[in-house]
Amino acid sequence: GSDRYRTIPDSEIAVAQLLYLFNSANPEARRALVNDDYSASHINFTLLNAGSSEYSEFFASIQQDIIAAFEPLRDQYPDMDVHATGSLAMMMRLMDDLSRSQFESLTLAVVIISALMILTLGSMQAGLLAIIPNLIPATLTFGLMGLLAIPLDGDTLMIAPLIIGIAVDDTIHFITHYRMALAKFNDMKLALINTIKEVGQAVTFTSLILGCGFFMLSFSDYLGIAKVGMFGSLAIFVALLCDLLFFPALIMWFKPRFGQKNVKDNLDFKGVIND
Repeated sequence: GSDRYRTIPDSEIAVAQLLYLFNSANPEARRALVNDDYSASHINFTLLNAGSSEYSEFFASIQQDIIAAFEPLRDQYPDMDVHATGSLAMMMRLMDDLSRSQFESLTLAVVIISALMILTLGSMQAGLLAIIPNLIPATLTFGLMGLLAIPLDGDTLMIAPLIIGIAVDDTIHFITHYRMALAKFNDMKLALINTIKEVGQAVTFTSLILGCGFFMLSFSDYLGIAKVGMFGSLAIFVALLCDLLFFPALIMWFKPRFGQKNVKDNLDFKGVIND
């Protein structure tokens, strides 16, 4: 139990004796620590179960300790390479790379969808307003996961792109019918009422079916899929509320004309207008 048995002796004779005993050990046991020519070695240690943030801090601290301990030997051993490895360290790097790539992909998807919305609607204001209801469900879902201390993993990271894809589909249906109704009534309030009456039922049924389908995944024995089902279904219902309640409120507040100064002259919905 004494710390002096866990440190390298100061005496060269004592070090030589330890190396002799080490070389005389079982080769299989010795190879668990060093290779046969002593050009590579590794140190094993066990960790308590913790979250990814704690592991990240730990490995960052280990890396600093490695630099402090071995950097003075860099001139004497220029080819020396010391780093943290093992299944846990590799998994942490994998999760970091996965999180980074998912965030970059999600950001790129939002930018592309926003650009397509702006081009399709003919108005930057309308295009940016249309993307807001699609970001809220994913944002609230990840916020709730953080509040409940549920860590991100390869499964839960897939929730955001799935939900944004579903939410954008509902938003496009809403906007398409709203533009037709706006061309017919030339009044935003009447157009919104007509759109909610006509599209609201279809969007609600679609969201209920998809939400219930996702919710069934929450009964999976695999925890990752269960979390996707639980939070995915929640995000779908939040997306429904955003499309039917929050998005109309944004339209009434900002009053976008979707790039059309005179709707009846510029929108080619003559069959609808003449009804």
